[in-house]
Amino acid sequence: MKPNRKRNDISRSKRITVNAFLAALILSFAVFPVAFGPLQLAVLQIIAVIVAAELLGLKNGAAMGLFFGLVSLITAIARPNILSQAFYNPLVSVLPRILIGVNAYAVTHALLRTAKRKDQPSPLVERARSLSELKAQCASAETVLAPQKVSRRIPFRTFAYAIGAAAGVLTNTVLVLGMIMVFHYGKTFGGLLIGWEWIAATIVTNSILELAVTVVVTPPIVLTLKMLFFREKTETETL
Repeated sequence: MKPNRKRNDISRSKRITVNAFLAALILSFAVFPVAFGPLQLAVLQIIAVIVAAELLGLKNGAAMGLFFGLVSLITAIARPNILSQAFYNPLVSVLPRILIGVNAYAVTHALLRTAKRKDQPSPLVERARSLSELKAQCASAETVLAPQKVSRRIPFRTFAYAIGAAAGVLTNTVLVLGMIMVFHYGKTFGGLLIGWEWIAATIVTNSILELAVTVVVTPPIVLTLKMLFFREKTETETL
């Protein structure tokens, strides 16, 4: 029993370490924001939330999104800008951030589960492997096929993490812009009129850049952290 407890403690300590690191990044980017034109890019904080979801699971991703949302709300109050008044509403500043992690996890998890089921052998193959006379043949076949499986896994995981990252950042874009339109359509903030022209300008100057950066940057970060912190864990345990 003691060895099991020790393994759980190590796993918990690793999760705490990764969560603390990602939370520190979110705080740092809030203190030193990345600005592009009249809007601030939240892409680096979004990446932190998605990494938490894809690396640590649903609960950690949602919790990191909640932390990001609360930081966004506090930042809007403490350091106001043109659109800060819109972010006083938690449905704009907090809820979309939580759902970043939820949707990123859901999409990534579904893709990895599907790939895992495809890699599993059929029941007939399982029975054949259990027969003693086929053990030698199965062992040689697995030796030949193992490198091919490994070579397929990393590209597919990269693809899954990229699609999950896209789902997360699109969730943020759609919900934040949508909520602002619902509550503030037709209003003016510092000369900025909230309407369809503003939506189009935001997507062109802000959202496309966020999507591109997130999809490119997130997969290598997740793969690197998975190797460093969760080398002994399987895909099922970490997702």
